[in-house]
Amino acid sequence: MLFRSLPSLYYLLAALHADGRRPSNPDDLARFIVRRQAPNGGFVDLRVPDKQPVDTETHIAHTYHAVASLKLLNVAVPNSDRCIAFAQKCQVTPQTTQLDDSFGTGGFLFDPDVTRPGNYPDVYYTFAGLQVLPLLDAAPALLQVGWPSLGARRVVSVVPVPFKT
Repeated sequence: MLFRSLPSLYYLLAALHADGRRPSNPDDLARFIVRRQAPNGGFVDLRVPDKQPVDTETHIAHTYHAVASLKLLNVAVPNSDRCIAFAQKCQVTPQTTQLDDSFGTGGFLFDPDVTRPGNYPDVYYTFAGLQVLPLLDAAPALLQVGWPSLGARRVVSVVPVPFKT
């Protein structure tokens, strides 16, 4: 079985898990996922089989899909310390220098080291960041979120997707 997309693989594994079933080739799937980890610890959704993942292509959503998939496969996340550091660095803090103050703090970028268009705090990226960190037994770098015009809001709880293994 050949996959080319981390999100579709995650949703397939989650559906199998919800139905009480397991994939017939978990080792192949784990290898597929692990090969998509970049040196910085984040994951890349490579669509080309022989391409190597690079730091400038990592994405918080792909990292979430990869980590959640590995958890469903009962496989340890390799380089988890670097993966945690990548995810925490995606969160916008007062020290984030690439954005102006209008973006506030607390949300997540898709990659903290990329300056291409679209890399700004987003609900989906923030969802992925808040989901992946508990799966790695880590917490967000900043638990205070808010925008200057709205005042600060406090994150009351972060509820990770429950995994029963």
